[in-house]
Amino acid sequence: MKPTWIFSILLAVVVNACLWLKYANDVDSPSVSVASTNALNPAESACASQLDAPVAGSPISGGAVADYSEDLAKVGAGRASIPLSVLNASTLSAQSLPAPLTLTALEELTALLQGDELNFITSNAIYELKERLVGELENNGALQAEVIDLFLADPAGDMGQSLKAVLQRVSSPHVEDMAIALAQSLDRNELLMGLEILQQQNGVDSGSTYVGRNAILMHAEDAEVVIAALTGFTEAPMSLQDQGETLEVMSQMLVHEDEGVRAESLRAFGRMAKTMEGLEPVLANLDGPNAIDAAFALYESPVSSVVLRDVLVARMADASLDVELRQVLAATLKRFSLAPEQHDAYVAFNKKHPVLE
Repeated sequence: MKPTWIFSILLAVVVNACLWLKYANDVDSPSVSVASTNALNPAESACASQLDAPVAGSPISGGAVADYSEDLAKVGAGRASIPLSVLNASTLSAQSLPAPLTLTALEELTALLQGDELNFITSNAIYELKERLVGELENNGALQAEVIDLFLADPAGDMGQSLKAVLQRVSSPHVEDMAIALAQSLDRNELLMGLEILQQQNGVDSGSTYVGRNAILMHAEDAEVVIAALTGFTEAPMSLQDQGETLEVMSQMLVHEDEGVRAESLRAFGRMAKTMEGLEPVLANLDGPNAIDAAFALYESPVSSVVLRDVLVARMADASLDVELRQVLAATLKRFSLAPEQHDAYVAFNKKHPVLE
């Protein structure tokens, strides 16, 4: 046998012996410290020198081994810099994760209205968000200011129209101040928007009554503007001077050429009246062409005097009057306490002509 083959066989025996010694040490000492693994006995040292020595003719030279060692060292250093809590996923808890981002109704509404497509689903979502936004605006002056700014940025756009519908349902000094300013605009569209928002403000500020009267006087020929202003007149407290001037303007509108203006003026009288005297213009119209509008004005009025009750019962029983008119008058009686004979008359009429609900 040639010496080369003998050398190869001996080398294989030595390598196998070294691997066997390493396996035996690993089995006998499963928890070996770093210091103990660095202290090798003479036999292991000899094996290590054989394993680490480059083999002649191998494609992996000593330099290549050194390069790989350097790369592995970099990887090890990088891992050492990563916190253990990140490497060990089992140590993470829900509390260590960031809380989910909660969008406000305004943010969600803005995102929907800026989308490319409006359909049944998004329309329902927009409605629900507007309802939510009304709640969020209550007693939140900062959010009210933000919504007002967004509305004024583009009042005629989709966002502006949606926010107008929201602001109309929020009664606050901030909203009323903004609406009063709009209602004095020379731009007709802005004027109308201001008056429409003031309709729901319940007279928080006496200035709303003034701008409403002023809008009527300046735009008396514009039925839409006049109706928008009249709709904002309520039973809200006002000075005697304001009340007198407002009633005078409303009286002028009772003879307006537009039927809608006349009807809304009657309803305004009904809303603002506190006594029978305040209802005189309404009662005077029960016999004219505006009788049905006068009847609805009585239906909406807060007045509930005995005198008014008797008038309503008598007219309900008058067969010469229009049935629809009598039905509205009978429906108005629901807020009154009736005498026995009046109650019997009401029941008899209701059987023949069901009272409006």
